[in-house]
Amino acid sequence: MCWLGCGRTTRVCNCCLIRDDDILCEAIAGPSALSLYEPGVFTQPTQRGKGYGTMTTARLIHEVEALGGQTYWNCAKQNVASAAIARKLGYRVEKEYRCMVWNKDNNEPLHMQSV
Repeated sequence: MCWLGCGRTTRVCNCCLIRDDDILCEAIAGPSALSLYEPGVFTQPTQRGKGYGTMTTARLIHEVEALGGQTYWNCAKQNVASAAIARKLGYRVEKEYRCMVWNKDNNEPLHMQSV
C-alpha cells in the first residue's frame, strides 16, 4: 500500500490510500474557514472495517496541522462508522443538534431531524 495524492493546495488537503491500481480510501479537508478544516473520508465498501479510514484520516490531519490548521469533526449520530473514526482519532465532544430542511416554494419547514 502507498499514499497517493497526499497533497495540499492553499485551501484543500487530500490523501488517498491505494494498493496496486485500487483506491482503498480517500480523505479530504477544506476549504478552511478561519484555519478550521472538517475532514471527510470515504472507504470502498469492500475495504471497510480494516482501519483504512482511520489511517487515511490521521494522515490527512497531520497534513492539515503541518499547514498550521486545526480540524473538527461533524457527523450525524446515525453515521456510526464516522463517529467511531472520530473517537479513535481523539475527538471527544459530542453534541446533538437539530437540522431543519426548508421548502423553497412556500418557505415552510419540510421536516426536522436530530443529528
